[in-house]
Amino acid sequence: MKIVFLLTLLAVAFGYVTMEHNNGHEVLRELEEGNHNVYVIFFYAEGVEGSELDARNNDYEETLITKVLDDYPEFHYAKIDARNSDYEELVSTVGVNVNELQKSPSILIMEHGNGAWIHGPETISKIAEYSPAYSTRSKNS
Repeated sequence: MKIVFLLTLLAVAFGYVTMEHNNGHEVLRELEEGNHNVYVIFFYAEGVEGSELDARNNDYEETLITKVLDDYPEFHYAKIDARNSDYEELVSTVGVNVNELQKSPSILIMEHGNGAWIHGPETISKIAEYSPAYSTRSKNS
């Protein structure tokens, strides 16, 4: 009984499903499965610890989690360093512009192969705006 309670508490605390992956092929395989899960993929270029880019990446991710992912426990989330060679296939296939990531992260939200790329200062607010529709579409499928 205590274990069930603890697992439930942990699920609520995280508020979303963290995708398990070791390379881009694993992420692509899950995206291409044809299911109706909602995927939120956070693409970033890793910055030097303490740098402006590192701070911006952390800020975007924290805001994404608190403003979006915590409200949608069914969303599947992955964080991808687009410059990591293990994810080259994924980055190429989905068309990530790695140069843009020097300014800020890009986020892909998708469900059943349909999605939107968001990049720039309004990224999180746009993802928050689109999330209810993606959630509804996923639940109704």
